[in-house]
Amino acid sequence: PGARLRWEVFDSRGRLLAATETPAGSPRASLELTPPVVVSHHLDVSLLDGQRTLAHARRTFTIPRPHDLTDYTALLWTYPGGEPVLRQTMADCYQHGAGLQDLCHMGGYDDRLAAREYAVAAASGLRLIPYVTRIAGEVAPGNQRSPGLHDPAWRQRTRDSLTVTCRQAAPYAPAAFTLGDENYLVQGTQEVCLRPDSIAAFRDWLGRRYGNIEALNAAWGSNHAGFESITPMLLGEAVARQSGFAPWMDFRRFMDHSFADAHEDFADTIRQVVPGARVGWDGFLGYQWQSGYDFARLTERLELNQSYSVNWLMGELIRSFKRPNALVGKWGNAVADNREGFDAWVWDGLLSGDNSVWWWTSWGCDYIPFNPDLSLNAFGEGFFRAVRETSAGPGKLLLHAQRDRSGIGVLYSQDDLFAATLAGELTQDKAYAGSNSFLGQHRALLETLHDLGYQYHHLSTAQLEAGDLSVQREPVFILPLAACLSDQQVAALRRYVEAGGTLLVDGRAGLLTGP
Repeated sequence: PGARLRWEVFDSRGRLLAATETPAGSPRASLELTPPVVVSHHLDVSLLDGQRTLAHARRTFTIPRPHDLTDYTALLWTYPGGEPVLRQTMADCYQHGAGLQDLCHMGGYDDRLAAREYAVAAASGLRLIPYVTRIAGEVAPGNQRSPGLHDPAWRQRTRDSLTVTCRQAAPYAPAAFTLGDENYLVQGTQEVCLRPDSIAAFRDWLGRRYGNIEALNAAWGSNHAGFESITPMLLGEAVARQSGFAPWMDFRRFMDHSFADAHEDFADTIRQVVPGARVGWDGFLGYQWQSGYDFARLTERLELNQSYSVNWLMGELIRSFKRPNALVGKWGNAVADNREGFDAWVWDGLLSGDNSVWWWTSWGCDYIPFNPDLSLNAFGEGFFRAVRETSAGPGKLLLHAQRDRSGIGVLYSQDDLFAATLAGELTQDKAYAGSNSFLGQHRALLETLHDLGYQYHHLSTAQLEAGDLSVQREPVFILPLAACLSDQQVAALRRYVEAGGTLLVDGRAGLLTGP
């Protein structure tokens, strides 16, 4: 007759959120929870008789909540499998101030195993960013990318896998989903892609771009009877022509478009399963003309934008084009290779416009924050001290401050990168020739502005053509090695100067014209 039920709700870090008691026969209880700070929780129900526990049951559950970007957040890379030392280090990272985890390679699990992996990972208290696929390819014979970006079977397999993986992760309200680290269009010296399905997609893209074959022929200086007769031009053929580079430039634009489109397609698949999900990419590799990295496009509909701190120019481009609700950060290990570096790296990311800082990895190899006995090492002490400093006070003030652009705009143009590639082939060993030189000069310009105490903001060629260049917002606009200027861009620049804007150009501006 004196038996009773005790109901207790704990979060995954063992904090008691609510408790109540009811008579033993009560089938339910009402508990008012305090606002949760983690996603994973459990309910303990004990049958008590006096001080004795007659029976006990536990049920885990999640309380999904959005990741609202109000704090500068540290992330640690981690692995599935639930090894005891990894469970401990991730929980310790949470206790030291981290807030996120990149849980790698989560595709291919059945529901039972996926539930275990997510439950084990979430028990640390860290919010999840599941790594759900990877978009990278190699060159097969005949300049064919494997897998092909336009291969319908590969696309559908990936969509099907993402649908399952993201449904499994949904109860944990991931802060974001990453479509892979170190994604790229292709690496190496060969161009892609000459697969039949990619060639067909290229012809369709040209049809949408030009509207009719007469307009394409006028732009290309060609005499194609129809789009069906067009095959992609590779760099060697473009160089041999010595002029009329539009066919090759269009093919490069198309492949960049296709790389971004694959990301957007898979992001849409995830958002069908998890409405409103933040989706993107992390850890892009080196920026070069074959990588597929048009940052104006890759940030347009993708809200996870993460790079390596060694790729400084990449980070500056992301800062210019990121969406307001994007989660942005950098892996910093190759730069922060001493104690002072780990102290500075966190603050550097914040001052660069990031809202997160990423560390690979919490345990296993290379740079880790722990000694063998799991105490913090010197790297970890400096890192987590800086994490605590940036999560409150001046750090939080800076996170939400408005950056002063100094009224300086800088043109960002993938076409100019492609033109520099052509120049490198046509004029060997000349100043500014080659894509690496072009990117190096662009970086040097930005560093010079930094050294002079100025800020800046990039505008893409599409933004320029759309009329986004404003004398009030950018009284100074810089064209760095802008070899390619379309008629629409030139018209926009003339209007800008006539309205009182100051245009800074070099002798390479407008060497190549056209649509």
